[in-house]
Amino acid sequence: MNPSNCRSFSLPFFVIGIASAFTTIVVLPGIIAPVICSQSASKFPRLHITRHFLCVQPHALSAAILDYQQQLDVLEHQIASLGQDFGVWKQDQLLGVITHNVQQGLLQASKDFTGRQDFASLEGGGHILPGLTTPPSKYQDGYWSLLCSLKNNPSIALSKSLEMNACWCFRGSSGQLGIVLAEVLLITHVTLDHIPEDFTSNINLAPHDIIFWGVIDGEENSRKVQSLIDASEISPGVPAYTGGLSFIELAHVHYDIHSIQYIQTFPISQIIHDAGIHFGLVVAEFLGNWGGGSTCVYRVRVHGEPVSL
Repeated sequence: MNPSNCRSFSLPFFVIGIASAFTTIVVLPGIIAPVICSQSASKFPRLHITRHFLCVQPHALSAAILDYQQQLDVLEHQIASLGQDFGVWKQDQLLGVITHNVQQGLLQASKDFTGRQDFASLEGGGHILPGLTTPPSKYQDGYWSLLCSLKNNPSIALSKSLEMNACWCFRGSSGQLGIVLAEVLLITHVTLDHIPEDFTSNINLAPHDIIFWGVIDGEENSRKVQSLIDASEISPGVPAYTGGLSFIELAHVHYDIHSIQYIQTFPISQIIHDAGIHFGLVVAEFLGNWGGGSTCVYRVRVHGEPVSL
């Protein structure tokens, strides 16, 4: 094509051409199917690629994310070829737009596929209990200041957002998060979210070893817990910060950064659940990460069955 003719092509047609090439690559057989998931017509800005192409099942979404870098490599090659003919747009600008929309589309589609209501979420009525949460600290270390100075609000860990760098950050590998649940529950499961490994260069900041504790409240719950201790079915224990409260361990879990499922759900102790012990306060105690000098917690969820008191 004669470069002098490039200006005769309008920008919308050029963008549609890029979008067509993009959807051909992203909609892979057996990975992402062009299924209409709702009646909404929300679309990616500028590229006009509908979000419906990214509505997938959890295992399919994880496979798509793992294949993300390979897709971008192909896209970059195609953009480079197209850029030779269309001098109106710079190649790096095009790649930046497409990369941004792929990331946002995948994250939007993956926000909530646990199938369980989250009673810890800020949007649902949960909130942080400062007395049971690692207090924020100020450090002089340059790396720490750069990484965590704007991420010291623990409420971030109860937000539904799973965007890059939207995490609660604390120095070291140990800390804890006190959570007031939206309702008193018979807790069944807990969930930990972290950004996919392909989207971060600091996956070693992800939590690894975590204990979930429930605050024992009320005479009935206290009797049930004591009965389980007397029968040697459970052992007493407490987190680092107790606030003078009594606790029982709900689950000791390990977040796996190597799993294709980056949103990982764990059941609590069946003994605790079967005993009918209900909880309104929960603590997530982080005992270790994957080798980082600080720890980033993206989201903690608590699931269960509401109890009428």
